[in-house]
Amino acid sequence: MTNSRNRKYWRSWRSLTLAKHPSRTPRTAMYYCILLRAFFTEIYTECLRSGHFPKQWKRSKILPVVKSGKEGCNEVKKYRTISLLNVGGKVLEKLLIDRINHHVYSNNLLNENQYGFIPQRSTVDAAMAAKGLAQANLQQRNFVIMISLDVRGAFDAAWWPSILRNLRDPRCPRNMYTI
Repeated sequence: MTNSRNRKYWRSWRSLTLAKHPSRTPRTAMYYCILLRAFFTEIYTECLRSGHFPKQWKRSKILPVVKSGKEGCNEVKKYRTISLLNVGGKVLEKLLIDRINHHVYSNNLLNENQYGFIPQRSTVDAAMAAKGLAQANLQQRNFVIMISLDVRGAFDAAWWPSILRNLRDPRCPRNMYTI
């Protein structure tokens, strides 16, 4: 935020009184929210423009949670872990996802057979498409062989050089894949 803009915000902040808004919300609280909105908008805009994801937003707190029905068990498998992420990082991640999705959809870069991570398309839709394909081939007396894989931890083992190349090749804006 520029110094003049910063001074302008703080001057506005200091001039506020505790007079009530018709909705009974103190006017100072409303302007404080406006001030924070402008401040965070500036931060997120700069992060996206420069392709920078602050390190402190990448840190998480990992907590073990006991699975239901396994309370009396003494094995490590009775726990599942959850990661508590920084809200700032979650917001930036959502903004980044929205920008990548806009680029992908506006440039028609998705395969029509993509079902995962697509709004209004589910595994049920994928199963129904596979069933339709199998039925059509069986009616023509063709052989049908299907293999289904559920790879545990597939995303965790994803090869990042390939992911980055697949973002670069369709001319995804550089700040989106450098972040």
